[in-house]
Amino acid sequence: MGAAALLSVLAPSQALAAPKDAQATKAHKAAMEEDYLESRFDDAEKKVRGALDACGESGCSKDVKAKLYMALGIVLINGKSKKDDGKQAFIDGLKLDPKAEPDPDYVTSDIKSAFDDAKKVAGSSGPSKPSSDGPISVLPVPEQKANTPVPVYVSLDEDTAKKVTSVTLSYLPTSGGDETSLELEKSGKGWRGNVPCTAVEKKGTLKYWIVAKDKKGKEVGAVGSSGSPLTTSIKADLDGKAPSWPGFAPPEPCAGGETPKPDGPASSHRQCVDDKDCPEGEACSVNECLLKPKDGGGGGEEKKPEEESNVRRHWISLTFVPDFAMISGSDVCGYADAYDGGAPDQANEPTFVCVRNPNGENKSQYLGQPTPGQGNNVNFGFGVATMRLMLGYEGVIIKGLSAGLRLGWAFNGTNEEFASFIPFHAEGRLRYTFGAEPFSGQVVRPWLFIAGGLAQVDVPVEVDVLEDGEACGAADPGDPASPCTASMSDGTVAEERIQTLRAIKQGGLGFAGGGAGVSFVPVDLFEINVGLRFSVTFPYVVPVLSPELGVGVGF
Repeated sequence: MGAAALLSVLAPSQALAAPKDAQATKAHKAAMEEDYLESRFDDAEKKVRGALDACGESGCSKDVKAKLYMALGIVLINGKSKKDDGKQAFIDGLKLDPKAEPDPDYVTSDIKSAFDDAKKVAGSSGPSKPSSDGPISVLPVPEQKANTPVPVYVSLDEDTAKKVTSVTLSYLPTSGGDETSLELEKSGKGWRGNVPCTAVEKKGTLKYWIVAKDKKGKEVGAVGSSGSPLTTSIKADLDGKAPSWPGFAPPEPCAGGETPKPDGPASSHRQCVDDKDCPEGEACSVNECLLKPKDGGGGGEEKKPEEESNVRRHWISLTFVPDFAMISGSDVCGYADAYDGGAPDQANEPTFVCVRNPNGENKSQYLGQPTPGQGNNVNFGFGVATMRLMLGYEGVIIKGLSAGLRLGWAFNGTNEEFASFIPFHAEGRLRYTFGAEPFSGQVVRPWLFIAGGLAQVDVPVEVDVLEDGEACGAADPGDPASPCTASMSDGTVAEERIQTLRAIKQGGLGFAGGGAGVSFVPVDLFEINVGLRFSVTFPYVVPVLSPELGVGVGF
């Protein structure tokens, strides 16, 4: 009975032990109590990292491995002034054992600050291993053949992709040596690059990590770290399928290895960083080995890389635009010399045309002489003006920048014998669309634009006028009911004393302006556009506010 009880007590502790715990604990003690205390920080780091490598995925229990990460963080921060790397080591340790803490004998203010930050991150970010479910993921590369580029492909979720402007790959060669970094290349919604052959000439373990940053250089996210890197086993021969970027053939050995020669007219289509990664007769173009053109131009034409299939560089649109014009004026209708015996040749306000009987059958131009200060004014405000239906073309010039042309028909203007209206609309536009890849996979595309061209804007408003009694020969000029008796200068019948006229402000024929808007692209070949433009007509000046609503198709 006593033996059974003893076994029941010992069994859990034995079950928790792992085969390399003792070895890891010994390395930890030597690193911290000997190398670290004697300021041999490089040696201390090397011993701790070596113990972590020896532990692997399952060689050590989680608490022992977490203790090694705590030690690594102390060495990196206190000994080597690498606070970010030390913080990452703390994060990796806390993810293994949330109760892990740095040894209080070594804690400084820097250690405490980094550890507090690490606790916040470790509590919300989950495991540090690359995952396709996270905002940043790396295509797994479990193994690669020695002296062969290692293809790395990084994917970002939609929200993260909008922020990221650069992705950096850092690695440690299999032969040892210093940390080296390279910038990955944008490819659709992802980023890609090759760890060069010089880093994997020898068999061993390639260690690398990924950092993504925004346009201000601020870190947006990372996969792996110098303390807990991603790894690829570099071997003499592969056990499984050779790694590659999505949609590309695997890279092949570099010069000095087993580089095959092309055995036919087709290019190898294998991925590359520069020409030296390609077979004889081929050149590296957009990270793909393609045939070089032959002299004489016959049979050896270089294949051009295809554009991304989801990039639409040309758009045809149909847009409806109502105009709302800002107008005001005093004494807008009539002529000062309407009854003086001469032809009225100068209107009070030449940019206004005034119409009698605007809603009747006998519409005609008003040529009378209103009483000053009695009505005949337009208060400042917006008026519903012309409306336009336009067919447009927009072409992408460079990333985010496009130029276009719109032609259309304007209506709701005045078209009388005495007040002509030009319904034709012609407009040139220059637009900038925001986003990392604004014309490729981006559903919401905000933009700014400037525009100018040919357009006329007519704004009708109603005004009341009281004919000048003295000028028009009224028997009692002070009585609005006393009718006019004098004929107009042009020989027409005298005006009525009181009238309601339609005053039409005419602006144009040129215009210039700008605005903003957004395109919603539910599928990559169809867009819904909503915008707002402010423009000014000239030489007859009218400020105009114009909302826009349209649809477009891309190709």
